[in-house]
Amino acid sequence: MHLPPAQQSASKARKARWQAALAALVVVLMVAAGCSDDEPESSPVAAAEVTATPAAATPTAAPTPEPAPESEPLAASAPEVTGRLLVADGEGAMMSVVDVGTGAVAQDAFDLGSRPTRVYATKSGRFAIAVATDANDAHVFDGGVYLEPHDDHMDLVKRDVSRLEIDLSGDRPIHLNVGKDWAGLFYDGSGNVAFIAEEGLAEEGGSYMPALINVGAHHGALVSLDNDLFAVSYRHPDYESDPQRYVLPIGAEIVNADGESLHRQLDCEGLHGNAGNGSVAVFGCIGGAMFIEVHDDATFHSGFVSAPEGAAEDFRLGSVWGAPGLDHFLALGGAVGLWVVNPHDGAMELLIPAVEGRSAVDVNFSHDGKSFLVLMGNGELRKYDAERLTLLAATSDFLSGPVAPDFYGRPSMVTAPGAVFVTDPTGEQVLMLEDEDLNVVQSWNVDGIPTKLAFVGILG
Repeated sequence: MHLPPAQQSASKARKARWQAALAALVVVLMVAAGCSDDEPESSPVAAAEVTATPAAATPTAAPTPEPAPESEPLAASAPEVTGRLLVADGEGAMMSVVDVGTGAVAQDAFDLGSRPTRVYATKSGRFAIAVATDANDAHVFDGGVYLEPHDDHMDLVKRDVSRLEIDLSGDRPIHLNVGKDWAGLFYDGSGNVAFIAEEGLAEEGGSYMPALINVGAHHGALVSLDNDLFAVSYRHPDYESDPQRYVLPIGAEIVNADGESLHRQLDCEGLHGNAGNGSVAVFGCIGGAMFIEVHDDATFHSGFVSAPEGAAEDFRLGSVWGAPGLDHFLALGGAVGLWVVNPHDGAMELLIPAVEGRSAVDVNFSHDGKSFLVLMGNGELRKYDAERLTLLAATSDFLSGPVAPDFYGRPSMVTAPGAVFVTDPTGEQVLMLEDEDLNVVQSWNVDGIPTKLAFVGILG
């Protein structure tokens, strides 16, 4: 991409400003505190590139064990939700299943091989992908609850949760991103990127084979966009000379499922954190956020949204969230707070400042993208209108203990129609909150230390 002279000068100045900070920053991130706000520490990875395509294993059923009914029925005030919760252990390798409608809990129903880095549902709500980084593996689950077309109506299907025997093993899978039609999984140790089509999962089940490309080992990121396109991180050119120092990428490129490069933007020192809204991908960087926009006529527009004037020289955004139909994005830096980034306006504004003990630690958009939840370090949960950015509700003192600062120990949250689900690791339970006033209306005891979770079921 060729920039006008003024933009070239601004880009060079920005690069010079952050070049010196980057080397020291990467070392601190990798050694002292993990590499960002939203991910576990990534160990140094081998420079060798792996190009072998994982083969799909023979599909076999993996039904959920017979659940033991809870001692207490669902509360009368609980919203009617049709689906299950997949709840993973923050210390062990087991994942339990909660049937929200019946209150039944199948404890330790599936062995993931190691504690999960992420458990995300696909956009339809039928499937979920659990990433077990320490086991060099990832798992695809069919939630078993979905609507199936039948003549002029839809039939509700209810089956056991099952694991699809799709081989997603590889060298350090970490970053998972779910879009409207595709999910993408990045393997840091090899640079492999697996593209998983939800349509393929529905039609082929365990026989489905994801598309695979290789972009070179590094601590990568990707965003699934509309029209079968993806924004994939571009590794630092000096990576092979010093993988630990240059583990973070410097930009991203737009590719299709065959790996063909269509556009490239290299303007993001210390890239980490990413999100998309279907047509725009945004990445967290030192000094601001980089974006790439895909237009309907197959052209591209990209640029950089700089931190406001007067921002600290080490200003860095490490986690980003977005939603379809929403022009702005949310970006979090542990030392700088939660910001609203608008690529179209080229500006960002502070939503929640970084205050010791009262900073934002996690964000989750609702299933319909109309609101978002912010978990605060003091245990407060806030709900905001996604478009107007107004506070809609807040609650405190609903967790059994303080919010742990580490990635694997802190609570996670997901939404379904009428409900918010939050794991309570200290209390060894999962909570259901009604989504208007965020009052707790139900809880389930879950073995282990429940942290990551996903909702699989009916979303509309």
